[in-house]
Amino acid sequence: MATVDFIRASCTYPEGKRKAVDNLTLSVGDGEFLVLLGPSGCGKTTALRMLAGLEEVQTGQVLVDGQDLEGMPPGDRDLAMVFQSYALFPHMSVARNLGFRMELAGAPPSAVSRRVRRIAAELNLTDRLDRLPKTLSGGEQQRVAIGRAMVREPRVFLMDEPLGALDAKLRTTARAKIAEMQRKSGITTLYVTHDQVEAMAMGDRIAIMNRGMLQQVDTPRQLYDHPVNEFVAGFVGSPAMNLVPGTYKHGWALIGESDVFEVPVEVSQPLTSPSVLVGFRPEHAKFAAPGSGIYAIVGLVERLGHTAYAHCEMGIGRGRRTVIVRCDEYDAPRPGAHVGVVPDPREIHLFDGESGLRVGR
Repeated sequence: MATVDFIRASCTYPEGKRKAVDNLTLSVGDGEFLVLLGPSGCGKTTALRMLAGLEEVQTGQVLVDGQDLEGMPPGDRDLAMVFQSYALFPHMSVARNLGFRMELAGAPPSAVSRRVRRIAAELNLTDRLDRLPKTLSGGEQQRVAIGRAMVREPRVFLMDEPLGALDAKLRTTARAKIAEMQRKSGITTLYVTHDQVEAMAMGDRIAIMNRGMLQQVDTPRQLYDHPVNEFVAGFVGSPAMNLVPGTYKHGWALIGESDVFEVPVEVSQPLTSPSVLVGFRPEHAKFAAPGSGIYAIVGLVERLGHTAYAHCEMGIGRGRRTVIVRCDEYDAPRPGAHVGVVPDPREIHLFDGESGLRVGR
C-alpha cells in the first residue's frame, strides 16, 4: 500500500497545442480507491501514464510514498497497470498469464502456483486455468488481466478503462468484483473511466478532469450535491443536471421569456454579470399546468419500468433548452403536451454565467 501525490504536474504531447495534463495537484490516500473521471481527451489517461512512467512529467512532480519517480524506469516503480485491451499473451494459458511476472522475478514454482490459484479462485477462473485467452469471453479475459496485476501485490494498481470493452451486464458484475477485491487487498488504486455511473458506484473519491485540468475532487455524494462549477454539474448524474439560462436580480433567479418564473436564491459570492445558469436535477422538478413554472413542450418520454424521464423543450432560438424531469411512469405526460416545469426552490444551484462557477443554492 502507498500514497500517491501529483504536485503541479504537467505533460504536453509533442504535437499538442495545449497541455494534456495541466498543473495537476492531487493526493491519493493509502489504500484509497480514487477514480479519474472525465470526457475523452480530458487528460485522465495521460495522468495515469505519467504515474506509470509511460509519459514524461515535464514540469512538477509525481510521488509514491513521498519518493519522486522522476527518471525511474516503469519496471522499477512497483506499479501494476490494467489496460482496456487486456494485453494477454495469446500463446500462454491463463495460469501462465497470471503467474508470468512472478516467474520472471524468480519466485519458486510452488509459491507461483499457490498465488495463482488463490487469485483465480477470487476471480472465478479456477476452471479456466489451462485454457488459452482466445477461448475465453471478453469478461473472462478482462478478469485474467486484472488477476495478472493482482498476483504481483504492487504498491499501486493503475486501471485504464478496464471495463470499456464489456457489455452493460458484464460491466455491472465486473465493477462490483473489482471494488470488492480492492477493499479486501487494501491496495491504493487509481481507476480511469469516462463512465460517471461506474465512477459513482466504485470510487471512495472521484477526481473530475476537463481539458487537462482538475475540476473537483470529492466523494461521489458531495460531487452530486455540491458541484463547484457548471462543467461538474453537467457531467455528474444520469441524466445530468438541467442548466437553464436566467438572470439574477435582488435575490431572485428569473427564468423564461414572456412568462418569467422566479426562484429565490441566496448568492454566496459576487457575480461577474447578471447572467446566470440555474441548475436543478431531474428528480428535483415536477409538472404543473401551463402558466405555472417554466413553460415547456414535452418531447421524448423515456419509460424505464416504474420511472420515466420526460425531455421537455423550453425557450426559442438561442435560448432553447431541453430540460429533463423524472416522474412516475404512470403519470408521465404524453409527447407534445404543453406543461409547466416547477423546480424545487430548495434544490436550485446557481452558476455564474461568465465563469461557470457555482455562486449559490
